[in-house]
Amino acid sequence: MKRPAAHRDTATGTKKAKPAPEHSGAAKKTRCPSERVLRGEESAPPTQYNGGTIYVSPKKDCFRVMRIAGDYYSERAASYRMDAQTAWQQALRIIDEERALERKR
Repeated sequence: MKRPAAHRDTATGTKKAKPAPEHSGAAKKTRCPSERVLRGEESAPPTQYNGGTIYVSPKKDCFRVMRIAGDYYSERAASYRMDAQTAWQQALRIIDEERALERKR
């Protein structure tokens, strides 16, 4: 007796997996999260930027910047206690500097 899953595409291996998203060299324009997100009243998804990831941490009043997406050893912080726009630009600059170092290597 055959298994019921034998009739599905995944059992025979004919269904192809989706390709992983590729990071192009050009980074898209990103906006600083709203004041409600910064205060912790709303949640926001992480922002993908130029191969890195930016998280909002309302408890620490900072942006958590992963210079390499998924690599928590590459984490840096940019505090937004004084000015959120300046901290957001600093977070983007941290990721851009990491990409510039990778190109030189």
